[in-house]
Amino acid sequence: MNSPYTNFRQLLESLDSIETQDAPVPHQDHEINMAHAELMNLMKNSTELYDMLRGQPEGGGLPAWVQVKIAQANGMLESVAEYMREEQVHQSTGDYHAGSR
Repeated sequence: MNSPYTNFRQLLESLDSIETQDAPVPHQDHEINMAHAELMNLMKNSTELYDMLRGQPEGGGLPAWVQVKIAQANGMLESVAEYMREEQVHQSTGDYHAGSR
């Protein structure tokens, strides 16, 4: 049975092989394209960092600034994900709620 990490790794590898330049684009929303590109970079970087830390002994520790940056990045992503989930709920129920965080 594959672990979620293995499945995520396979997804990243399959996404790398997709030629997006030839894919039809239904509309030109550069904000969405930018977000997709940024999220792909986040997935690649977080997977690389996960691999680097995976083999490190727990007692080895990390510099405090590294721990802070990882925690901040996670907090920001959680905030965006929560906002997007709430927007989906509001849109599906017809109770549109536009807001910012």
